[in-house]
Amino acid sequence: DRERQFDGEDARVLENLATVASAAYQLHAGLEAEREAGERKDAFLAVLSHEMRNPIAAMSNSLRYLQDTATPDPGQERARAVIERQLAQVTRLSEDLLDVSRIGRGLLELRLERTDLRAVVRVAREAAEPALAEYGRDVSVHLPDLPVMVQGDPARLAQVVVNLLTNAARRTRAGGRISLSVQRDHHEARLVVSSETGGIAAGWAGPASQQSGNQGIGLALARSLSELHGGTVATVSDGDRDDNGFEVRFPLHDTEHRATPVPMPPRRGAPDRPRRRRERVLIVDDSVDASDSLGMLLRSWGHEVRTAQGAMAGLRMEWEFEPHAVILDIEMPGKNGYEVAAELRVRRRRDLLLIAL
Repeated sequence: DRERQFDGEDARVLENLATVASAAYQLHAGLEAEREAGERKDAFLAVLSHEMRNPIAAMSNSLRYLQDTATPDPGQERARAVIERQLAQVTRLSEDLLDVSRIGRGLLELRLERTDLRAVVRVAREAAEPALAEYGRDVSVHLPDLPVMVQGDPARLAQVVVNLLTNAARRTRAGGRISLSVQRDHHEARLVVSSETGGIAAGWAGPASQQSGNQGIGLALARSLSELHGGTVATVSDGDRDDNGFEVRFPLHDTEHRATPVPMPPRRGAPDRPRRRRERVLIVDDSVDASDSLGMLLRSWGHEVRTAQGAMAGLRMEWEFEPHAVILDIEMPGKNGYEVAAELRVRRRRDLLLIAL
């Protein structure tokens, strides 16, 4: 206006403010784009993991059927063993992908309780046996006599150890050994998985900004789960013996120290065959291969089986067939498994056995 005219100094101040505001806007836009990309990635992983379940289930059911009905043949046994090991890896990968997406979206729930880390290690050692056997690895386990109590979810803690052992099985050199140990270190529990690799352990050796490219899904998940328990993860290396691996530390949750024996879980052998009582079983699933393969397996065990594709077909079939048990898929078009279960409870016997697939 007439009382105020802009001069060169005003222009300089305004230009500086515009430069700062532009940089702030670009930073904000970049952070928003990164957040949206992360959300899309987590959603994609969740969908991918879920979509992998139906083919995995169909293959698993068919493999079990072959195991139960095939005639002894060394070549076929070796082929089935290969399929079984690889299918177990694909199944574990699918579960890890789903857990990664849950962590990214803040949906992973931990069931925390006072847990003896020795028991976790023993369960994990058994669970990792297929991966260790595939690579021909042996593991020496070193556990203390006294309990090592932490506050954690036993299943998730075992998942951390399984993923570290699986990573070690892949990276150990031919003829090398894997070592798994648990120690008390002041106010922390120290768990170390190391192996003779002949090189530096890949995974978390560099800065955080450089780690994602070096980590597999299993290692990334192990780290995330450890941190959710208040733990820390680091690489360990012994150059003289070429031992490399990972160290996980958790806060101790001790109130007393008692020498409590922890039994080793029984080694998994051939699964027990179901009892031979004949049951009427209805399978409701929108995946034809998954329901047909499961039905084939149950029939081989002597049960009378019907399959239905989708919720409405399942409700009609249940009314006609009057099964003893209904195996329900959860995610189906139209009504989902929970809605079908609720309707069955209302209109039919409340003692009908419902199994979530």
